[in-house]
Amino acid sequence: MYNSVCLVGRVILIVEGDRGPFAQQLRAALDWVGARTLLASTPAHARDYVACFDLSAATIYSDDAIHSVEFPQLVKEMGSMPILLYGSEPPPHQPFKNARFL
Repeated sequence: MYNSVCLVGRVILIVEGDRGPFAQQLRAALDWVGARTLLASTPAHARDYVACFDLSAATIYSDDAIHSVEFPQLVKEMGSMPILLYGSEPPPHQPFKNARFL
């Protein structure tokens, strides 16, 4: 057997602007293992979810999001929530005090 983390009942936010095939596949995979997923198209939309839901983690397509003026505020509002940044661009150089990047 293998060790795994139980995602049943966890609420995971996916932030991706074009809602491309990767975001849909990630959502399907997370839903399949029992997580509840929310899909936001912009950091501003993601901030609305952060304010309304008790999120467990977030995945953010950084190529779009890091250029948004809303991105630093989004990460700040997420507090110590685990965050997975993915994309072709390197992560931003600015430090985020409480964020836990995976």
